[in-house]
Amino acid sequence: MASGSAQAPPGEKPSAPREPPNGGVAAWTKVVGAFLIFMNTWGIASSYGVFQAYYQKTLFPSDSTSSISWIGSLQAFLLVIMGMFTGPLFDMGLLRHLLIVGNFLIVLGVFMLSLATQYWQVLLTQGLCFGLGSGLLYVPTIALVATQFTTKRTVAVGLASTGSAIGGIIYPILFRQLQPSIGFGWTIRIIAFIALALAAGALILIRDIPKAPRRRKMFQLRAWTELPFAFFSLSLFFGFLAFWIPFVYVPTYALTSLGTSEDLAFYMLCVVNAGSFLGRIVPAYIAQKLGPMQVFIAATLACSVLLFGWIGVYDLGGFAAFAALFGFFSGVLVSVPPATIAHPVLSPSLDVLGTRLGMLWSMTGMGVLVGSPIAGAFVDASTGSTNFKGAQVFAGCCMAVASVMLVVPLLAILRYDRKRGESDATRVEIAAAVAGLEGSGAGANRGLKGEDLTESSTEKRSQAETSRAEEGSGSGAVEVEDGGSGIAGLDELDKIEAAKEHGRT
Repeated sequence: MASGSAQAPPGEKPSAPREPPNGGVAAWTKVVGAFLIFMNTWGIASSYGVFQAYYQKTLFPSDSTSSISWIGSLQAFLLVIMGMFTGPLFDMGLLRHLLIVGNFLIVLGVFMLSLATQYWQVLLTQGLCFGLGSGLLYVPTIALVATQFTTKRTVAVGLASTGSAIGGIIYPILFRQLQPSIGFGWTIRIIAFIALALAAGALILIRDIPKAPRRRKMFQLRAWTELPFAFFSLSLFFGFLAFWIPFVYVPTYALTSLGTSEDLAFYMLCVVNAGSFLGRIVPAYIAQKLGPMQVFIAATLACSVLLFGWIGVYDLGGFAAFAALFGFFSGVLVSVPPATIAHPVLSPSLDVLGTRLGMLWSMTGMGVLVGSPIAGAFVDASTGSTNFKGAQVFAGCCMAVASVMLVVPLLAILRYDRKRGESDATRVEIAAAVAGLEGSGAGANRGLKGEDLTESSTEKRSQAETSRAEEGSGSGAVEVEDGGSGIAGLDELDKIEAAKEHGRT
């Protein structure tokens, strides 16, 4: 975990340590506020599968699957890519401004979507406006939660991110239940009013915002030269090439390949998000014991196996199991990286956490933008094709590459933690040695106090020899194996002094 003692990057003056409170009413209130923001951002974004199916069948039946998926890809891309700019703005202390503008754009975009009837209108409202608003909120909110905790950071981030899963369950059910009876326009307006209420709640709860110690650079280009950070970023790029594909195509796959009813196909997306809810909580507790990076690489491997396993799913039961399991392990891919990036190997200080998060998610955004359209090109339902094998293989391969990329930052973190553990153990041994040698010196010379050990080596030798002459050889002296001299630590006094000075430093 990052600490205030971490060295600042070259070219930047070290700032005063910012100690996280690691709990308390104010910190956990921010977690609740972040939960509401996640419902409005990732919650609505991860519900795009129901919109994809509706647009494809009803609103834009003549458009290809790939072209329609660009709407969802654009909103998800902006959601994460904006972190490149909002992360540094968070570090500058502008979180309140980001909260106000971001929430406004989200509500505006959803309300305007209710009036859209053309493809370009949906692309502008749901893709661009909503995406920009979500992007202004996501990385700063995660950075805020991460800076409020130390040992509880992974759990706090995981709990906040469960808002995504809850939103991803509520919004698809709401859309499916209301749209057939009251129409698309009013269904979206009801969702917009819910988003407005959640936005207001978040603005009320997130009030006491920490100020940045000083202004910082918008980007740290040198971070890309650090192999652990660079490989971690590349891993997220490849991982999120595949991550978004099931969220977009689960309802379409259930309808076209399995022949399920529309209701059941829509609820499959809820199954994915329900699994994601548990995947953001349970692994967070495990990460506190094993470490965030270890949990992250295990979840990435599991997602890769599941995506390849999707190829062999031909019945509803197997597909439901895939949806639940992928939802569980994919939840880790969203909730754990913010806690992982706080490690000193990947982020030298909490004061630059927002900047590093933004740079990290910029790579993620690239993957989100092109992943779903590429998968859509492999399977175009408008031509009657129901063979998803190309998309499934593509997703599995991307996730496998992401798993391999994680080996480099994992080894760097393990090496850092081992060295830090050895350093801590050395300091403890030095302190114990100094304390023990002070006690030995007092036994050899009753008049010698522990604080006298700070005198020069010559004075120590003189005092020890005088004490031995007065008390007789071996009278109360501590035997030290030093060539049979029997003198208490004459040759060890210099070592005592060095050990004591090292312990002080």
